[in-house]
Amino acid sequence: MTLLERLRSRARGEDGVALIVVMLVIAIMLMLAIGALNFIDGQTAQSRAERVEESAFNLDEAVLRSQVLLVTKSLPSVTTPAISCTETSTDTRCPDPATVMASFTAPDYAAGAQWTTTVKDNGGTVQNYYTASGAASQPGYDANGDGKLWVTARVTLRGRTRLLVTQVKQAIVTLPFPRHVITAGSFSTTNNGNKVIVDTNGCSRVSTCSSQPADLQVRCATPAPSACLNYQKSKGQVSPDTAQPGYTGGNALSPTELDNLRAIAKSNGTYTAVGCPASLTGAIVFVENGNCSGGGNSAASPGMLVIVRGTFSIGGNSEFYGMIYMANQQASSGAVVSLGGTSAIVGAISVDGNGSIAAGSSSVNIVFDSRAFGTVKGYADAEAVQGSFRDAIP
Repeated sequence: MTLLERLRSRARGEDGVALIVVMLVIAIMLMLAIGALNFIDGQTAQSRAERVEESAFNLDEAVLRSQVLLVTKSLPSVTTPAISCTETSTDTRCPDPATVMASFTAPDYAAGAQWTTTVKDNGGTVQNYYTASGAASQPGYDANGDGKLWVTARVTLRGRTRLLVTQVKQAIVTLPFPRHVITAGSFSTTNNGNKVIVDTNGCSRVSTCSSQPADLQVRCATPAPSACLNYQKSKGQVSPDTAQPGYTGGNALSPTELDNLRAIAKSNGTYTAVGCPASLTGAIVFVENGNCSGGGNSAASPGMLVIVRGTFSIGGNSEFYGMIYMANQQASSGAVVSLGGTSAIVGAISVDGNGSIAAGSSSVNIVFDSRAFGTVKGYADAEAVQGSFRDAIP
C-alpha cells in the first residue's frame, strides 16, 4: 500500500473521536466550575460587605450613644459650645476612644475606625429634620432657645461609612434660686418713718401670703443698724424682721444657668443686648447691658427680669411683679436696685456680689411673693427625643 493510500485510510478511520468528546466535556465542566467559583466569591464578598456594614452600624451607634450621654450630662452653652469630635480627640466633651472601642474586639475592628461626632442647634432649615448641609452653619449650642439639639455620629470602617443622627431635648425646670425676699451685698432705706418698707411674708399685698416669712440676706457682716443693714430696726421697717448679715451663698445662678435663661429669652423674643426694652413684661426679660427702670407684669402673671450688667430703678406708683435678678457683673458695690415713691416690687430681689438695694417711700416697697420663684426656669438634663433616631447612610 502506497503512502498516499495509508494516509487516506487513516483519515477515514474513527480512532481518537473519544478524546475529542472528553476534551469538550472537560471544557464544559471547567466553565461550570469557574462560574460556580465566581458565584461563591460574589456571595462571600456580599456577605463580607454586609458584615462590615453591620459592624460599622454597631460602632456608630455606640459612638452616638456616648456623645448623647456627654451632652445630657453637660449641656453646651454660648460660652462652652460643643466641638466636632474624632477618634483621636481628648477633649472631655468628646467620647473617649478607649472606652468606646473596649467592647469592639472582632476582626473587623482590628484595622481601626474613623469617626466624627457633631452637636448642632436645630435652627434654620433643620428645625425639625436634619440635613448635613442645613446643620453646617448652626452653632454648637441651643442658640434658638427651644431646648433642642441635633447629635450626629459618622463612622468609617474598612471603607464603609455610616451616619446616625438623633435629637436631644432639654427639659425646662424651675431653677434652685435662693428663696429670700432680698439677697444682696447690703441693704438700706431712705425713710426714717415708723412704717413697713419690706414685707417679708407678703401679707400686706398677697392674698395667699406665707406663714413662714422669707429671709432678708446680705453678704456684709455687721447687724443692723449699720452701713451693712441700714434701716430703722426699731420702727418695724422690715416686718417680720428676718434680716441676716454674713450670707455666704455666692451668686444666685451659675454661668450655665444664666446661659439657659439667656437662651430662653432669645427664643421668646425678650432678649436685649444693649440698653433696655420698651417693656419689662414677660416670662423672662433678659438685658445684657443696661440701666433699666419701670414696672412690669401683673399680680396674676408674675415674671422675671434679668440684668447682667447695669442697674434697675422703680419710682412713682410703678409696680413690678415677679423676680428681679441683678447679676452685677460690673462688680458694683453701690445701689444696684433703687426704689422710691409709692412703687413696689411684689416678689423677690437678688443681687450678686456686693451690690446694694436701696428702698424707702411712703408705702411698702418690697413685698415677698413665693410665686416669683416659679418664674425662674432653666434647662435640666437633656434626653434623646423618641422617634428622632435616623440612619442617614451618606
